[in-house]
Amino acid sequence: MKKILFLALFSLVSTLSFAQITLSKDTVFVKMAKGHLNYDMHDTMLNAFSSKIGHTWSVSNLSVLPAGFSVSSICTAPLPDNSTGTCYPYNFSAHSEDTIPANGLLDFKVTVSVAATATANSVAYIIINSDVLNKSMVFVVEAVQYSTNVKPNLTLPNNITLYPTPATNILNILHNSSLVSKAVLYNVLGKKIMTYNTPIGEKGFSIPVSDLSNGIYFIEMQDRNGVNLALKKFVKN
Repeated sequence: MKKILFLALFSLVSTLSFAQITLSKDTVFVKMAKGHLNYDMHDTMLNAFSSKIGHTWSVSNLSVLPAGFSVSSICTAPLPDNSTGTCYPYNFSAHSEDTIPANGLLDFKVTVSVAATATANSVAYIIINSDVLNKSMVFVVEAVQYSTNVKPNLTLPNNITLYPTPATNILNILHNSSLVSKAVLYNVLGKKIMTYNTPIGEKGFSIPVSDLSNGIYFIEMQDRNGVNLALKKFVKN
């Protein structure tokens, strides 16, 4: 009986802990031009407890780095004070930390390179597990071969609005760029689902999503040459 009560209490405490430690993004996804080196991808753990939290994290052995992809380091730093933090080489070792501040954040920075020798449209997955999260941090990188010397803007702009979120039948997109000529839809694994030609010169359009399975998707805004202008995540429910 005592054992049952202990297990029930442990389960309750674990559940409460998971509820208090969350991620700013479930999946971080970027398309990188071949030959682009040392790009920093970020995800953030949020601590709602009134005391700092220790945790142990490691890179999952389910992570996949195809030929041409490399990760130079994974760094963690408490926010918002942005203290020095700690950087680790890319391996599968467990790392124990006591650095998620009370009512604060811990930034994970994964520095990725895609060599010119990488296969176009190949995809890398970097998966990080922490003992205080009930889900994994997933970093997804797709290697892209652009036909011109113009490389995409890899910084996600704040001038695009998607609504409603989650979307059920229709996803509305508002933007302020006259360069947008099409929108490309990807699933969470980076597979292209469909392409929409957008109204030239108009700052908004809608796409049907009712036929999509529930889950996380990405929509990429492109110019007429196929250059990435912006990438946004949305949820289909």
